[in-house]
Amino acid sequence: MLPTLEPGWFLLMDPSRVPAEGQIVVARHPDGSSTVVVKRVQRVLDDHSLWVLSDNVNTGTDSRHFGPIRAGEVLGVVTLVLDHPRRAVV
Repeated sequence: MLPTLEPGWFLLMDPSRVPAEGQIVVARHPDGSSTVVVKRVQRVLDDHSLWVLSDNVNTGTDSRHFGPIRAGEVLGVVTLVLDHPRRAVV
């Protein structure tokens, strides 16, 4: 499966939305670094953490590699994807 998102695309996210299965989330990487990940929620676990997967499971890293993401590390749920946005010319 190819990646859902491409470099240069813009994401609009809602920081107040509660993540649900199948949604794309933006979250802090669980390794404590400043890395931000964009992943699809496969499961919401009983402890309110998220099991996330890459859409391209053959090449991406996800919860199979770094474990679940705590709900508190989620920065927002993606609500809109703008592919190939055009630059305004004045």
